[in-house]
Amino acid sequence: MAEFNLRITRGGSVTINEREYSFTRLLDDGRMVFEDAENGRIKVLSDDDFVSLYASDRLSVKDWKRLPVAHSDVANRALESLPPEATTKAEWRHAYCVAFDARPGLLKNEPCLTALIDEVAAEKGHAKKPNWKNF
Repeated sequence: MAEFNLRITRGGSVTINEREYSFTRLLDDGRMVFEDAENGRIKVLSDDDFVSLYASDRLSVKDWKRLPVAHSDVANRALESLPPEATTKAEWRHAYCVAFDARPGLLKNEPCLTALIDEVAAEKGHAKKPNWKNF
């Protein structure tokens, strides 16, 4: 089973195969339930189904602005106003995002993302690297 860190809350907007859905709940067995925004039809996805659709660019999460409460207090603050350790972490994460954005069409799979992560870590001198699954 695939592992990933999905930061979406109930009601979060997702596009699956060019249709808008909202995330409604997580079932006890780990499957995710989405509701079609237009007709209310339910779509249930396993972790593996979700990752497969995402990796093939057939699924995108539109509503990343719904942050966990622990992060919402700093989300609207200027980077310079954060404590030094938070600034360092933000700059660390930013380096990987910029590298990914600079390569449109890069596949979202383990070999491609691992190679990108290794390249950025070597270039920036990062001893710690993000896991490709929650990159």
